[in-house]
Amino acid sequence: MVSIPWGLFNSVMGMVGYDWEHERLSNFLMLQRTYDKLSLHLILYANPKREDYYLDGFPIPLPKTLTGFGNGIQFMIVFNH
Repeated sequence: MVSIPWGLFNSVMGMVGYDWEHERLSNFLMLQRTYDKLSLHLILYANPKREDYYLDGFPIPLPKTLTGFGNGIQFMIVFNH
């Protein structure tokens, strides 16, 4: 994991994880911009797909509501009062 400030109001954070047992790589990148009471986050991720999770040859039952599987992008606005 690495977090780097980029000027006074911006930062970049990246994280890479590797599952040695199943040889799976997970990547995460977040760009953040901070204002007085507001922060903006752009999040990019590349993770194994839900179908790639197996235990002893059988798929692991995972809830359908979990996010973060596969590739994706998220934008988040956070208001601090």
